[in-house]
Amino acid sequence: MKIEKTQAGEKSPSERVFSERLGVRRSSEREALRSLELLGLIETRHGEGMFLAST
Repeated sequence: MKIEKTQAGEKSPSERVFSERLGVRRSSEREALRSLELLGLIETRHGEGMFLAST
């Protein structure tokens, strides 16, 4: 699996792409993404997608 580096403020791949690349169920992936958002590591913008948070 190819791991791509993402810079702060960049849009991340979609949930579907993440789950396919990682070989996990979307429910597990969504739970992990929610945790990352609560930690302030990613930002979810309704209608735009997920972005790596600027820290």
